[in-house]
Amino acid sequence: MKKLAIISIASLALFGCKTSAIKENFNSTFNLDEVSFIKEDGTNTITGNAFLRQRGGGVVTCAGENITLYPVTDYSSERMQYLYGSTKHGYNSAASLNTRLIDFSSTPDSYFTMTRSTICDSDGRFKLTEVPDGEYFVTATVLWVVKNTQGGYLMEKVSVSGGEIKDLIITHK
Repeated sequence: MKKLAIISIASLALFGCKTSAIKENFNSTFNLDEVSFIKEDGTNTITGNAFLRQRGGGVVTCAGENITLYPVTDYSSERMQYLYGSTKHGYNSAASLNTRLIDFSSTPDSYFTMTRSTICDSDGRFKLTEVPDGEYFVTATVLWVVKNTQGGYLMEKVSVSGGEIKDLIITHK
């Protein structure tokens, strides 16, 4: 399931189209040695909240959803550029992802294990502690259902060092 990141069987059945997955085609490769530092204990803390504003003005948070920290590398930067259209901050709506298939089958499983993650609390806040010095992509999911899945996926780039406490607000800008 994680290899075929986005699947929209309902839309394919509804429209009866033959659609093939878009295959990732990155110039860089994943290097396990380059990201192994993420498993070490550091002195930094990354806190924050993630939310999206609905058209009517309501706010939906990441409550109960994962926050994931990916080390910044050439490979992860290409993935973020592909998924979010940016390597600084980004948003990809659930609606746009539900209309296309993305085949990440060539992504090594170790890419997904060389991360840190936590879950947003009921107020949409998160906290990652003992983070090693470095640059990271923080990803968040904010979804809700009104007839269909709405909301989307957020990404923010952050750098921490020397025992920093970094407080982020991750939203669609």
